[in-house]
Amino acid sequence: MKKIISILLCIMLMLGTCCFSASAVEGDEDDMVYVLAIGNSYSNNAVEYLTPIMYGLGKKMSVVSLYDDGCSLERHVQWYKQNAEEYEFYLDGSNISAPNKNTMREVFELYDYDYITIQQGPGPATTFSTYEPYLTELYNIIKKHEPQAKILIHQTWSFCEYDALGNGPYWKVAYKSSLDMFERIESSYVKAANKIGLDPEKDIIPVGKAIQLAKDEYGFGDYYIDGNNLSRYDKCANGAIYNDSVDHLNARGRYIAACVWAEKIFGVDCRNTTCAESGIFSDEETMVLRQIAHEVVTGEVQCVEGDWRAVPYKNSETQEEGVKLVHYMGEVPADGVVKVPEQWGGKNIIAIDETAFKYVDGVKKIIMPNTVVDIEEKALKKIESEYFSVSDKDNGKDKDNGKDNGKDNNGNLWIYIIIGAVVVIAGAIAFVLLKKKTADKIKEK
Repeated sequence: MKKIISILLCIMLMLGTCCFSASAVEGDEDDMVYVLAIGNSYSNNAVEYLTPIMYGLGKKMSVVSLYDDGCSLERHVQWYKQNAEEYEFYLDGSNISAPNKNTMREVFELYDYDYITIQQGPGPATTFSTYEPYLTELYNIIKKHEPQAKILIHQTWSFCEYDALGNGPYWKVAYKSSLDMFERIESSYVKAANKIGLDPEKDIIPVGKAIQLAKDEYGFGDYYIDGNNLSRYDKCANGAIYNDSVDHLNARGRYIAACVWAEKIFGVDCRNTTCAESGIFSDEETMVLRQIAHEVVTGEVQCVEGDWRAVPYKNSETQEEGVKLVHYMGEVPADGVVKVPEQWGGKNIIAIDETAFKYVDGVKKIIMPNTVVDIEEKALKKIESEYFSVSDKDNGKDKDNGKDNGKDNNGNLWIYIIIGAVVVIAGAIAFVLLKKKTADKIKEK
């Protein structure tokens, strides 16, 4: 059975979505690392790109996902006790059991796994009381069958904003926001780790945190593109990170998730992999996706210069290339005034994303360069804006600090109006006097 699985693995790697050469990876089958994800469709999402990403780093591994639609910890334990044929096996992203179903015991017989991950179902993940006693039972089941395996927790993600507010078709719990939902998920998984003796810092794979960061600070869309027959490419339009109303991840989200798994489990730097979805993402965006994962796992802040986080950007209409500001990272001044620079990283700032000030309190006004900047509709919600000239230093503003040099623009305007009025009145008086003088001369003649 294991030999058959290995042959299937080689075939799938050659046909995989990320381009790499399996033959370029040194070592024999004994070097292979095996991972088992006990989960549901969310675990399928998270590991879809994992094997090719690792091969793109010169590492040999294989991941099996034990899938039952929306399966919770409670149901996993139930299926095990009943030895129920309720599962499909996904090997490196491909279903190898359809149309048949398998038992949990059968997945344990496939390999001697090095790592096994567990997770709660999407809906109850926010509520720790739903984890027990099933979390402990599943932990003990794994230790019984795979005592050598390192057990990890896969931190799942929050729903998109619309669904998190209770508008989704399946889960009707209304949270304050997608962030509120994630914070509850994060807290529950920390409690879960502590419950079964794991280290929350070392043993939780923070996919949920990476997805939240992507949509809160990197400008990716907190939504999905609706349509059942759309291609993977179309599902990623407009920066979307979700795939559907069940809040699965699209290719963009799955790539981020797999990079998180790679870094957290294997300690690699995903920024160096040769695996890329070149048919969907540009090289620049692919690197940003990797940087998100790297930042979450290592704590090394990415894509930040000065007070701003920015990413490469190309205006689809003008084809102008530059950067887009996606988040303000600095301290908000006491007066609430923040200045937007003309350039970032030596490139022109040509866009401001709606996440620029998301969850940033205290900003009352921004001072912007008087250049063409594409500002998303919600970017400056409830924030006043003012512009400074990037070519004229003598316009009453100090380019270095964005302040007015002690002058009040409104006061200057009234001065100009008064001076103008005086000039007009003086001109009118002069005209009347001149006309009268001319008339007097005519009379004298």
